[in-house]
Amino acid sequence: MFPFTVGATTYYAAVRTIDGHVIDFGTGPGAVINSALADCNTTGYGETTCMGATYPLEVSVTFPADELILSGLGRATFLDGDALATNEHAIIISGYTDCVVRDLAVQTEDGGGKTCHCVFIEDGADRFKIENLIIVNSDYDGIHIEGTNIVDSEILSGNILDVDHDCINATMDAGNTITWLTIFNVKLTNAGVAAAGALIYLQRANDSLIASNKMITTATTGDVIHALDNARLDIVDNKMNGTVGHAGLPTFMYLWRNTDFLISDNSMFTTMNNGIQILDCDQFTITDNRLRDIELYGISMILPGVNDQVHIEGNFMYNVG
Repeated sequence: MFPFTVGATTYYAAVRTIDGHVIDFGTGPGAVINSALADCNTTGYGETTCMGATYPLEVSVTFPADELILSGLGRATFLDGDALATNEHAIIISGYTDCVVRDLAVQTEDGGGKTCHCVFIEDGADRFKIENLIIVNSDYDGIHIEGTNIVDSEILSGNILDVDHDCINATMDAGNTITWLTIFNVKLTNAGVAAAGALIYLQRANDSLIASNKMITTATTGDVIHALDNARLDIVDNKMNGTVGHAGLPTFMYLWRNTDFLISDNSMFTTMNNGIQILDCDQFTITDNRLRDIELYGISMILPGVNDQVHIEGNFMYNVG
């Protein structure tokens, strides 16, 4: 997939590299990318690569089948979704399994007041992988996951620079879960520019891992990590820095109605209020974390609540309270 200009008009062409066949070309890059993905499905070649250029999306890029890859050349490949309307998203994976988005940059309109996610994933999209993705801006969530059960998926590396709500949001339908989700080595910054949002928001995410991420916020927003109704969640080896806020009760990690989770080896520096806040949780371990420059409590457990079978030890706190 690449652009070319004739006169004053920019066209976009999709060419099958194996045999040189022109799949589609036109002035709408979103439609041409969709044609290329459809061709990959019918021919079995599998991967659509967008060369280094800006692609102003007039429609969502939508995966049409299982086992497809959308890739680029890193930051040089830029899918610009500023023109998309509310409830249109830059990239959509709905109901298809084993799909991959990697090595490109994407945005929807910054501050447009619309619900336009950069990546929208739903309804049984098992084993999706988002890798080395750069989200420049998003008019709502950077990566949004919802709907019916999803298993064994990954968000790896990459950089989420600026979003109007949550950097990563997984909110599954009642009675459904996302299971074995890994969020690893991602840099997340500035959630909730236009509305209070979290850097990572998980609801009904079981047996999942948040590890080795760098999370920085320079504005008063929502929590860095907000976890609700999850089981067997591990939050380990993350670096968090900045000033954060949650509905007047700011915290780096806000955990509510979770069970059997681990918080270990994380670094949390500079917050207006609490470091880790626990409400109605049980069977959890908080160990070997570093908390510094916390205005109120390093670890706070709100009562009444379950807070049963609790193991807290080896946490280092400096300039707390």
